[in-house]
Amino acid sequence: MTEPTGKNNRKHKRLNVDIPVKIVLTEGDVVRANLCNLSVSGAGITYPVAADAGVVLELHFVVNTRQGRYPIQVKAQVVHNFLYKNQYVIGVSFMDMSKEQARALGEYLVVLQSLRRRQE
Repeated sequence: MTEPTGKNNRKHKRLNVDIPVKIVLTEGDVVRANLCNLSVSGAGITYPVAADAGVVLELHFVVNTRQGRYPIQVKAQVVHNFLYKNQYVIGVSFMDMSKEQARALGEYLVVLQSLRRRQE
């Protein structure tokens, strides 16, 4: 995807991705969406409706590492959202990622960035 990456006051650079994500809402309902960008500290989620800033969501997604598929389960707070091509991009900041999950996610992002550089 080539959508805008949103606000620029981030801790880490985000990479564009297309990863299915299961979202557990505050009320316990589960919805499915896609991550459109990702860093070790947050993500962008494409979804047909906006989310209120400050809401806490529970995200479940999988990244590929050298050791295989690694499941990530993390709480994330909605920071902002904006309309882009008939969908909302919901920007979230990760809240409670374990060190092991952060390591796996960081490894995934480094490999992804390296592969993309080779393709340029």
